[in-house]
Amino acid sequence: MSHGKIQGFINIGLAIGFAISAGWLGDALKGETLFNDWFRAGISYWYGIAASLIVLLLCAYFLYQRRRSFLPVHQLAQLEAPYPSKAIIICVSTLSIPGCEDEEGSVLRCAGEELKQLKESGDVFFKVRPQHGQPEKTLNLSGNLRTDIHHPLIAKSWNWHQILRAIAPHRDRLELIYLIGSKNSKTPKGQVKPGSHEELQLCKRILEKYRDDIVTTPHRKPLQIETFEYPVEFDSVEALHGALENIIQRMQKTGTKTKDMIIDSTGGLKTTSIAAAMATLRHPDMAFQYVHTDGDKVLSYNVVNARSEIG
Repeated sequence: MSHGKIQGFINIGLAIGFAISAGWLGDALKGETLFNDWFRAGISYWYGIAASLIVLLLCAYFLYQRRRSFLPVHQLAQLEAPYPSKAIIICVSTLSIPGCEDEEGSVLRCAGEELKQLKESGDVFFKVRPQHGQPEKTLNLSGNLRTDIHHPLIAKSWNWHQILRAIAPHRDRLELIYLIGSKNSKTPKGQVKPGSHEELQLCKRILEKYRDDIVTTPHRKPLQIETFEYPVEFDSVEALHGALENIIQRMQKTGTKTKDMIIDSTGGLKTTSIAAAMATLRHPDMAFQYVHTDGDKVLSYNVVNARSEIG
């Protein structure tokens, strides 16, 4: 039985329980003896009122807690910045460093053999070719989110720079990063286009460089970085949504609440945003975010309602 059907049956059961207990309470207040079929002499007047009232209040409480599951989808609410979350699920796009000039004419590049070496060795480096024929220099990631996010060459040329921007708003609470990679695909000419699933271990090694920059306190778990073991078709909403639900359920089993999760839909295609929106529809306490390619904005969305600041 699907998760949605189970939740529906729970809601129906609570509503029936509320109605029945309200009837019991009314009968008890009229002085009728309750539960004659269950107890030989029924139960006393005050016990009947107390039992009915307790059941009524419990059903009312749980119906109130689950109130958002009754709401229809009426808008896509937006926040200017995501609320810091403990866990983030990131759809990772295929690594690309096309090269770009900065204001001084220096060019960041990492292509061909250099990109192949980067993927195989996991050494995080870029080649910088300065202007005026000066020798190339190696640019390493600093391990500081703020420094690398605002580095002009890295910001312009490296598409995984968006991942750093995606996790930055959650730095003060982050405990888990879950990476999803895409399947290989074919171009119209029949050529194989590599997916990002094979690059997830490289992405994980890169993000591990920022462990020390993630704020740690005695009450927080050390940062974990996990990778989804199956490649996912990023052009299939159904496949993406299934992968997201799988990961959400895994995190719930380890004690992470949906209100402490967020999905980053920046990587991949527009289908990633659709699948992320579907996940927040099923889990109303959860939000998804999108990193704007221009500027520093990271916007948060929720299909039912924008997440308020929950302690």
